[in-house]
Amino acid sequence: MEKSDIIAGTPAGFWVRTGAQALDSIVLGVCFIFLSIVTALVLPLLIAAHGRLPFMTAANLRLPVMIPVISIFVLAIPCFYFTIATAVWGQTFGKKVFNLWVTDLDGRPLSFRHSFGRAISYFVSFIPLGLGFVLAGIQKEKRGLHDLISKTKVVQVGPAKQTLVILVLVGFPFATLPFTGILAAIAIPRFAQTLEKSREGSTKGNLRVLKSVVSIYKNTHQGKSPKNLEKDLVPKYISAIPPVKATGAFVANSKSPAGNKVTLARPGKVPTESGSGWLYD
Repeated sequence: MEKSDIIAGTPAGFWVRTGAQALDSIVLGVCFIFLSIVTALVLPLLIAAHGRLPFMTAANLRLPVMIPVISIFVLAIPCFYFTIATAVWGQTFGKKVFNLWVTDLDGRPLSFRHSFGRAISYFVSFIPLGLGFVLAGIQKEKRGLHDLISKTKVVQVGPAKQTLVILVLVGFPFATLPFTGILAAIAIPRFAQTLEKSREGSTKGNLRVLKSVVSIYKNTHQGKSPKNLEKDLVPKYISAIPPVKATGAFVANSKSPAGNKVTLARPGKVPTESGSGWLYD
């Protein structure tokens, strides 16, 4: 459609615009998922190839610095999407489904500059709790706050493509399953590794406590080691045996240690039939 063409139609109502916005939110959601996966895959490869990247310093990875950086990234994607779609095609994907067009007040398509201004105005409509969008339902010309600021309007030139709406709403969960699966395949192992490190650190701390208690016992018993930790140490030297919180199995085909049970072992031997807890050599 040429920039000089006039787009005639009736002012688009609040609910049809809400439906279009919902579909656009789905498109943006898929974009965010895709970019998250790419980032999760590419960043570790760059670090492995080049070591610590120049922008990954203690100063610029602090939370007060990262928050505005992430915010800019999150805001830039919708701004880019709405600017390009409106300037090139006159409508976003959601608006195309509902046969809506964005024009200036004379009914002409928007230029890139005008479209960018309208995209920025979107964020103004969000500021008063999204009331700027509600204005499209009560304003006579069905224009939201962002339309009033950017001097634009949204018109409907035909009925909504109901079949496409149904296909999108029904097919979206299935279409995003591969993305969700890939993201889960990346995130879950990393979460498990973090949890393992946390529990391992706790176990090492408890081991230091036991070593300290055993040392105290030996000092008070002429250097003799306790024969049984539970009987010789509790409750005189320690109120209870602290738990093992590691999650990885220490011997093939044995249970993962996860309790405070103490199993006696001969020097240098780790019994494969042990349950959970500490092994006392």
